[in-house]
Amino acid sequence: MKDKMVDLTNLVNDFGANNEKLKELKKVCEGKNAEIKEIMSTEKLSTFSTDQYNASYIIKESTKVDEDRLLEVLKKDWTSRNGSMECPYIKKREYVDSDALEAAIYNSQIDKDLLIEIKNCSTVIKTPTLTVKKTK
Repeated sequence: MKDKMVDLTNLVNDFGANNEKLKELKKVCEGKNAEIKEIMSTEKLSTFSTDQYNASYIIKESTKVDEDRLLEVLKKDWTSRNGSMECPYIKKREYVDSDALEAAIYNSQIDKDLLIEIKNCSTVIKTPTLTVKKTK
């Protein structure tokens, strides 16, 4: 039992020391990452190579839907066309049933004006991403 406690003490001490180094290195790397992204963005570089590493810089885009706005658009349209609030694309908890909405769009059950309003319920999110790999 005493040997296990000595092992545990050593493990905890090693982990703590290594974790402190890791946190410090992470701060350094995050700073350099931001600086590299800034330079590559400013210089409009998508790739950069040294004798040891290759860096690639891209801006990833993703879309985030404003569900509240989309619900309003769908309710308004459905009510004006059908006179009821029982829209099949909206569930009781009031969230958009993406599968039903996608099927309705695919089957041309939604007119072009509504499609434009639906598209306006999304926001494009751009995420700058840097990848650095060892040169082979």
